[in-house]
Amino acid sequence: MAKENERRFLLWENGIDYTTPEFYNFYSSVSDLKRDVLKKGVPIIQGYLPIEKGIELLASLNMTLEFNPIEARLRDRNGEFLFNMKSDGKDSRDELPDIALPSKVFLEYWPLTAGRRVAKKRLKLPFSGYDYQIDVHLDRYQIRAEVETETLEELQRVIPIGLEVTENSAYNARNLAK
Repeated sequence: MAKENERRFLLWENGIDYTTPEFYNFYSSVSDLKRDVLKKGVPIIQGYLPIEKGIELLASLNMTLEFNPIEARLRDRNGEFLFNMKSDGKDSRDELPDIALPSKVFLEYWPLTAGRRVAKKRLKLPFSGYDYQIDVHLDRYQIRAEVETETLEELQRVIPIGLEVTENSAYNARNLAK
């Protein structure tokens, strides 16, 4: 199992710009960033399984967890089918790293995510020693940034480029999928 240490920033939502002054050391404008992510980004559609179905899928893969999961995610990343599970937490939580799934298994479970999906384009961009993953949502008017680090100490050194929403569960991807 692994630890996910992550901070999330809201950059733009429903026509409102939430960027910080530091954003302009990162990118020239929100509209230029959006254009580049839509042009160069990787398409992602992800859906969230009922937790018991995620545990069932995990068992079918002959795997077990050492933590109590609250999230079971399927992801189609440009034709690559992935599954992962995560525990509860704000900036740090346990996770089962992405597991590649055969398309047959993915397609068997995908219908169970109906009503709990998110569509976006993602582009990874370096800034200040970290990779900022920029998500332009295709199913809502929103742009977010995520940064993952190896340690919590490193996480505190990440430069906010937008409104910090790490502690706001409304901006967790699984809650955006509702």
